[in-house]
Amino acid sequence: MSHTILYTSDVHGNQEQLEHLLQHAQQITPYAMVIAGEIAPKGVLDPDPEIYLARQKAFVKHDLHRFALQCKEVLPEMQLFIGLGNDDAGVVLPILEQHEQEGLFHVLNKRHALTPDKDIVGYFYVPITPFQIKDWEKYDLSTPSEGQKEAYEYLKSTNYCFEGVKSSKLGWSEFSFTPHLEQRDSIQKDLEKELYTKNATNTLYVFHAPPYNTVLDMLHTREHVGSLAVRAFIENYHPLATLHGHIHETVDMSGKYQTTLVTSVCMS
Repeated sequence: MSHTILYTSDVHGNQEQLEHLLQHAQQITPYAMVIAGEIAPKGVLDPDPEIYLARQKAFVKHDLHRFALQCKEVLPEMQLFIGLGNDDAGVVLPILEQHEQEGLFHVLNKRHALTPDKDIVGYFYVPITPFQIKDWEKYDLSTPSEGQKEAYEYLKSTNYCFEGVKSSKLGWSEFSFTPHLEQRDSIQKDLEKELYTKNATNTLYVFHAPPYNTVLDMLHTREHVGSLAVRAFIENYHPLATLHGHIHETVDMSGKYQTTLVTSVCMS
């Protein structure tokens, strides 16, 4: 049996985009809708960083809540899955989880049943970026293979900014990535957990980060900035399929929205 899944990412609080998404869902009546991160409004931290947090929390608490209620009203059988991304402050996660407890949608930091025989699971973190907010960023690798070392060192020297801020109930606090942290906490280490490794061939994965050196991670400069760890995971575990976001311009640059790694179809 086939199931239609409607997918988007990087909404950034765009109400018009959400309206179009719901209109399209009404036309095609999908089995599930997936929003894979960067859901809240995007802005700049300066001059008043607290405004950024207030806008994001208000959007998730009110606007996203209203959107989910509308989905329930017009498409009561459709499942809704929502994730976060690197422009989303970590403090919005508890608000999402409150909405989840109301039965409005599923948060993609856990494994869920998608169909009677297929699962869905998400992963929010991306490799360290040049940007300030570090809530959903990590080192990509703790123990790079010989084949990964050159690319990884190049990415760290050209695309990583190790200093930034993280959010909490008290606001923003300064944060620095250290070499010590690289050894014990990385995307690679997270993806070794059973949450991600089990039943991979029957699981749809929603990674905010795209796999490295594919049509899904191309900047406007045509450089690739995706995750080496995500690519290795896909190549080693052969997921049913993977969905990605994060790099807004990649489809325009590559002319493609999907690729195949070993047997897994990967889409952006």
